[in-house]
Amino acid sequence: MLVLARGRFGSAPARVLQQVRRHEALTREELVRLTGLSPATVARTTTTLVDECLLRERPDLARPGAVGRPGVPLEIDPGRHSVLGVHVGKRVTTVGLVGLDGRVVAQSRFRTRGDLAELAARAVRHANALVAGSLERTVLAGGLVAPWDEVPYDEHELAAVLAERAGLEIGTANHVAAVAAAEYLGRRRTGDRCTAYVYVRETAGFALANDLRDRTEISRVASLTHLPTGSDAGCGCGRSGCFVATAGDEAVARQAVELGIVDEPDVEWVLVAARAGDAAADALLRRRAAVLGATTAVLRDMIAPDNVVLVGQAFTGYPPAVADIVAAFDAATTLSPMELSITRFGTGVQAAAAGTVALGTFYEDPLGLLDRPMSAAPVDADLDSASC
Repeated sequence: MLVLARGRFGSAPARVLQQVRRHEALTREELVRLTGLSPATVARTTTTLVDECLLRERPDLARPGAVGRPGVPLEIDPGRHSVLGVHVGKRVTTVGLVGLDGRVVAQSRFRTRGDLAELAARAVRHANALVAGSLERTVLAGGLVAPWDEVPYDEHELAAVLAERAGLEIGTANHVAAVAAAEYLGRRRTGDRCTAYVYVRETAGFALANDLRDRTEISRVASLTHLPTGSDAGCGCGRSGCFVATAGDEAVARQAVELGIVDEPDVEWVLVAARAGDAAADALLRRRAAVLGATTAVLRDMIAPDNVVLVGQAFTGYPPAVADIVAAFDAATTLSPMELSITRFGTGVQAAAAGTVALGTFYEDPLGLLDRPMSAAPVDADLDSASC
């Protein structure tokens, strides 16, 4: 489970930063009310956080008639510090720098391959290159996420090797939970609501965000890999019709090769063909969209969340098929009509998800992490790329 806010627990800097992150901009007066800290403690804490470039004042956002510093809004300073996010996918690993406001600053990708030590070394080389390209930034913590049941690496061993090589404290999480956390924080919903986040790319899963009064819990993370769809697509488990074997990226790429749309089983080339007007590629992606929509409807009917957010390149990679997803969902759901939401991240979702886990580590001990930042090491000129 990921807990995104601790309410009136934790150190004064953590409580102040968590409230500002949650509300985007707050005055010192508002922070006194929301954190439960005394005015003197809030004043001292915010002064320190501004001096350390963790917060910045925004006098341009002050309400008319506001007098003095207590009435000047404060927001997260996105320009001086960052966290490192590493997302290990079945095919591609993404390394990104993420600002303290949760936005992806820079990212790079390489093929997921090799043993644990090799993967960690390549991830650190890419991280060093990103840090070298943003020398004005200090990296404070790291996050590591993956579909751990579907990649050949141990979560805790890989985190330990990355921590040693990068010199950072590394937090870990399931990638679907991390994606849900990143999306939730980006939308900044409030109130006692339950949101289901459905992720599909080369893997598939869902997570629930339960928004409580003093915290948000990302829980009930589950895989959708073998959810039946009724198709005749064969699955490695020995059965047919499993969701990922029908609608995952690898399955779509294989179908495209069989149909003569592309020569190599790479979903990116299928998307390129469809965008270029290939009718067969367009039809294939629209058939996939119908499966995505119908499966999302089944999940929604079982859980009955207040909101459903669709995340991952299976949903976002081909915008013309979004209408087909919605139509299939509307036709299949047995509950009252619901408007589906699409992720705001697009292709940056993997880096943002891993960065969100790193931000959790940072918000636990913000000032403590300032004493042990990552600095750029010599960068290998021969970096791997996702196209190799």
